[in-house]
Amino acid sequence: MWQTGWNRKTLWFSLILLVFSGCYKTKAPMQNNNIGIEKEKKAIELLKQKVGKNATEDNFGIYKNDSGYVESLYINDVQLDRFPEELYEFSQIELLGLRNVNLSEIPRDIDRFKKLEILSVIGNNIKDIPSSILKSEKLNELFLSKNQFRKLPSFTTQLKNLKTLYLDYNHFTEFPREVLELEQLDMLILHGNPISELPEDIDRLKNLGSLGFDYTNVTSIPESIGNMDSIYTLSIEGTKIKDFPKSILNMKGLRSIDLRGTGMTENDIPSIIWKLPNLEHLTLSDNPMKTIPKEIGNCKKLLSLYADYCYLEYLPEELGYCTKLNYMNFAWNNLKTIPASLCNLDKIIGLKIYRNDLEYLPSCIDDTYVDAYSNPLPGVPRRD
Repeated sequence: MWQTGWNRKTLWFSLILLVFSGCYKTKAPMQNNNIGIEKEKKAIELLKQKVGKNATEDNFGIYKNDSGYVESLYINDVQLDRFPEELYEFSQIELLGLRNVNLSEIPRDIDRFKKLEILSVIGNNIKDIPSSILKSEKLNELFLSKNQFRKLPSFTTQLKNLKTLYLDYNHFTEFPREVLELEQLDMLILHGNPISELPEDIDRLKNLGSLGFDYTNVTSIPESIGNMDSIYTLSIEGTKIKDFPKSILNMKGLRSIDLRGTGMTENDIPSIIWKLPNLEHLTLSDNPMKTIPKEIGNCKKLLSLYADYCYLEYLPEELGYCTKLNYMNFAWNNLKTIPASLCNLDKIIGLKIYRNDLEYLPSCIDDTYVDAYSNPLPGVPRRD
């Protein structure tokens, strides 16, 4: 009896201790939580002063999580000159954007943001990345567009969790080979750099889904790209590429190609394009074409077609074979007619044909999805 009674007393005593200790422990985080939020409020006010009285939500914005802490913060188009110390008060921040704020460097203690997942420093004067960024283990998206980079530091290879990397409009003269070590990379954007070629071993990026090198000096695509069946978007806008390797047919995941501004005529478009089995989105805009090749009728899965700002005089009847097409843009051309075969397309939700010379449309074309101003069509207003 004595032992049982003692056990019961001990049990009750232990429960009482647990309850009180539990109460005590829940109060401390709440107090700390309030202190942290108050610090953030003060930091926000100081940042607003730096941004200026005339700032709008385009210049400064914050988003808070369910606990009241700042989770995302951006400052745009403001002359800060240096990284604001007030930002370090935001311990829970996951997204930090500092665009066009005249930064010359990413601070060496960037790793103080333990939860940082997305860092965007577009449009600054940054030339390098501090090695401390390696401690930001949750970082998976890095936007370095429009800065002064000429190369990447060797330790970039250790950013193993990086999935999105924007390096566009910097000063890379060679493809930054460091990125080939980033096995999780899904999106790589290199637009506007004076790069002249892609490496033959680019297929080391096994998980790459989107590759863009618009307005570079690249003139050919390596045969090895055919091994990259994970790529779903390929953008070569403004390049001088006139041919694709046959291996591109192996890219079963390729669904979108952008050939805008490549200077291609209808005879220059690589015929292999029309054989891609899963092509859904095609951009041919801003090219000197009088028509679109009739082979487009082979693209049975095509959903959208952009061919605005060309010199189109007519469209092929075979366009009507693309029965899944739901959006087309033929604005700013010289079209006089629209093929009646478009009546076969019953999924259209958008057809832009303004700024042409159209005098009539097939009766099946529904006005509810047509944008046809500035054509000599009866009842369609002209706009200057």
